[in-house]
Amino acid sequence: MGWLFGWSTKEALVKHLTDSQNYSTNGRIRVLDHALVGNNLWLLMQHQPIETKFIVLARLKHSRGAGPVGHDWGYKDMDESTHPYYYDCPERLLKQSTCDKPSSVEWRAQCRKWRAERNARLSSLKKLKPGDTFYWNGKPLKFVDPARFYLRPHQHKNYVLGEDSNGKVHGYPKKSVSVTPPQSNQ
Repeated sequence: MGWLFGWSTKEALVKHLTDSQNYSTNGRIRVLDHALVGNNLWLLMQHQPIETKFIVLARLKHSRGAGPVGHDWGYKDMDESTHPYYYDCPERLLKQSTCDKPSSVEWRAQCRKWRAERNARLSSLKKLKPGDTFYWNGKPLKFVDPARFYLRPHQHKNYVLGEDSNGKVHGYPKKSVSVTPPQSNQ
């Protein structure tokens, strides 16, 4: 369950993991499709002769000094039956999996639920107008028009500008904000 390091670039590591010949199974396991989402490499694999198609997540990581000099990229892999607690697997891979283990079926359902919730949240964020309230870590903030500030393209795409109760404007990661108030635990 540890990490394996030894690749000089992320691209070299992805190439290694997506090449079926690197799996020492005498051709019984093949990589059919893959998708890279951030540092999550999702692999659709098929086990011969059973014909079962299953998803494997390879978490990619750069850690200076973890491998031989200059080979700081590594990975940790887990298949869908272990219910990896990452849910950004693309739908096209989810649809192709034929693994019928209950944990795999449940994990694919969680992926779809996560995607639906994320899409609904992002859709509601797009509708914010200056002065509208949104929430970050349970704190209410006022939405600020990004046109008032200079933002680099990646900042505008990934952040929501909000004004706190002291009148200070900060960028809040879209993935951690909501337009609905947090549930109170009473």
